[in-house]
Amino acid sequence: MATHDGMDRPRSPKKSEVYEKQLLNRSASMDPVWQAATSQMAKMKCARVLRVRRYRIEQCMTLLSLFEVVSSTHVVDVSSLRFDTVVLVFRTIVSATTLFLIGLILFRADTVCKLRIVTFRLPPHTKYYHPSAGLLMKILFEVALVSVHVPPGWNHPFMDTRFMSASILNNTSGLQSCPDESHRLAGSFCYKDLPWPSSQLGIHLYIFDCIYLWIQYEKSLSCVVWLMADVVVFVRLYMLFRWLRHRLGFESVDIEWLGRSSSTSKIDTLIHIYALVVSGTEWHVQTQSLAFTVKYMFRKHPVRFAAVAFATTWMFTSVVVEFIEHAINVDLDSTVEALWLLVLTMSTAGLGSIPPKSFQGQVVVAMGGIVGGAIISALITSVLLQSLRVTDAEAAVVDILVARHVQTDHQIAAIHVLEVSIYIYIYIHDAIELYIL
Repeated sequence: MATHDGMDRPRSPKKSEVYEKQLLNRSASMDPVWQAATSQMAKMKCARVLRVRRYRIEQCMTLLSLFEVVSSTHVVDVSSLRFDTVVLVFRTIVSATTLFLIGLILFRADTVCKLRIVTFRLPPHTKYYHPSAGLLMKILFEVALVSVHVPPGWNHPFMDTRFMSASILNNTSGLQSCPDESHRLAGSFCYKDLPWPSSQLGIHLYIFDCIYLWIQYEKSLSCVVWLMADVVVFVRLYMLFRWLRHRLGFESVDIEWLGRSSSTSKIDTLIHIYALVVSGTEWHVQTQSLAFTVKYMFRKHPVRFAAVAFATTWMFTSVVVEFIEHAINVDLDSTVEALWLLVLTMSTAGLGSIPPKSFQGQVVVAMGGIVGGAIISALITSVLLQSLRVTDAEAAVVDILVARHVQTDHQIAAIHVLEVSIYIYIYIHDAIELYIL
């Protein structure tokens, strides 16, 4: 730096340059403590990146599952009008999103495996498809659950040709009739009418054929197979619970920053938080489980949790019942009627005037309305009891009020005793005076 006398004075370095020089010196000295701290910091950063990636993947899976449910719901509405081209388009959309979901499931499993390796829960170089990772059965189950849907080619023409081709339509009466077995085509089934919408028959149709032949055309037992149809697509809404878990803070992208803020230094704080996350938050407590989420919500937000549980059970069951009964029950062909049916059932008031006709609808109402209603009623009762529970501070105030009331009662009783004593004294005194006179 030049001055007025022409001499150069040394320039004071910037703080960033000083810090950079110190970092270079520490890294060049191969200090074990510094290397351990930087290694832990790198692992924490990697774990954070993996958590962000898993959160984004689960967000995409939730959106795709909602899109599939909406598409499957529109299939029933459109298929009742025999718009086979539109039905084919919706089923193609569901199949395409199913393929994307399967890919996201595998991508998520790989991310979870890498996250467990970073947090020392799995040995290095472990793959997500290896049995030692503990993810293989979960992946297979989730892929199998997501894969169940009706393929695009299985629309009304296929269903009606397979199950309704042997019936004869009487043009005069407009009724279906079945020929005798001698005039029936081999391998063809004859129904005068289907007691369920044919769009609900799903990927298990061939299983239905085998069971149908085995039970010799008895519809009562074959209805069990009809449950495994388009309704299975609604089960994909379980991905909403993962989104809810992230929104509540469990396994969120910032969970490694939770810990004690009273440590001596920043490096010690970060190492302590990382050890806390590895040993406590992720290892000893299963924060990813649905049970932990339910317990947390019930403990911290009981009223909100009861309202969300009731609304979710009510809406989900109503949509499924309307989905099943839409084409066969004239009295139950709208969402409003299904909502009214379920709220009556959940409140133990009965089925009302529009009970479900199909076996599938009866099972769904029994599971969501009767069993789910009993659980929700017990939950609401426990929430009300918990909300009426007196806290310690309130109990102290109540005790003070009770003691004050007792003290006041004692004072009033003492006053009454004095008044009675005075009355007795005056009465005796007057009586004595009267006796003397």
